Amino acid sequence: MLRERDLTAIQQDSAEALFERSPLANADRWLLRISPGLSFQRFGKISADGRGFLSSLSVPRLFNSGPPNLPQVGSPTAFDDRTYDDGFVNRTGPTGDTGRTWFWGYDRARQVDGSGNLVMTARGSRSDYREGYQDLGGSGFSDTLQGLASRLDLSLAPPGHLHLPFDEFLVSIAFFHDEAGRDFLSFVGEQALDHIRLETRDTYQTSGLILPQPGYRGNPVGPGITLPNIPLTREESEVIENSESARIESQVSLNFELDSFSLSLGPTFSGPYDEDWQWKLSTGPTLNFYQYRLRQREQIHATVDGQRMAVGNGYRDSKSGNELGIGIFLRGTIARRLTEQWTLETYLQGEFAESFRVSNGVSSFQVDPSGYSVGLATRFTF
Repeated sequence: MLRERDLTAIQQDSAEALFERSPLANADRWLLRISPGLSFQRFGKISADGRGFLSSLSVPRLFNSGPPNLPQVGSPTAFDDRTYDDGFVNRTGPTGDTGRTWFWGYDRARQVDGSGNLVMTARGSRSDYREGYQDLGGSGFSDTLQGLASRLDLSLAPPGHLHLPFDEFLVSIAFFHDEAGRDFLSFVGEQALDHIRLETRDTYQTSGLILPQPGYRGNPVGPGITLPNIPLTREESEVIENSESARIESQVSLNFELDSFSLSLGPTFSGPYDEDWQWKLSTGPTLNFYQYRLRQREQIHATVDGQRMAVGNGYRDSKSGNELGIGIFLRGTIARRLTEQWTLETYLQGEFAESFRVSNGVSSFQVDPSGYSVGLATRFTF
């Protein structure tokens, strides 16, 4: 009876006979095997430091305040001509000596308060512009580049009589494309225009005087009833009647696009493990060529009364370039022979490559291309 160990050896020899010792396996010439395929590639990680080029100095002023309309009431501590909404108190010749004037007038009886003093008011207006901004400090983010990659493998199998330490020499060419980006705000702010009502209330010492009837108008030459040219008291107030405002946002759109071309070279070691099935292990250096495009767009927007509009010319920048890098790869493959010349393969490949940095002088990306891919390919042997 055959022992179990002997039976296992016979099965192993049968698998080798079926897979490796075909008429092509031990040919006396070099064999070329071509394997086109697709893979899902997790290319690696990018870390971005997004910054805004525009600043708050780029924001134009949206509101025009115009000149103020101040009450013409002069100084409360010096002789002057004073015009009110309900009267006037001007200087006359004796004013410089006595401080009093007969060139005055008032409109309404209610201007005389409970103390018998005469109250006059004047209104004006002013518009105050204000603005404020907050720098949000840019946007740092990370993302993973991944997607489908196309691959073409060329394998050279040496003649059996050479007895090389490997079974094939792999030349693998792959192309991968992906992009990543973010939109963010670099700064926000507000512009506002406050419309202010100004009011001056002057009280003149007239208690003890018999005032003429409302509507009285004195004249510059006199004579007439006199009152002080300088008010006894002055009260001034400011009230914001309404405001106009605009919310300001500087929006940045940052995009990074990458094309990767890789050439992997290395020996392949293989062996059968079942009928028509084979395992493979490949490793070696990788030469990587990268083409990148870094695009940055910025536009300042203002929202006024619910309407959003672009402000200024914005900023546009695009930078393209190339990078070369080296790395290593390690691939494990499971292959099933379909016919004498056709084989179906699936593989898992890890890739380790040096990182590189891309910058446009404002924003930057750190690219780590190390990753892995899972693929499926068909192989034809010439």
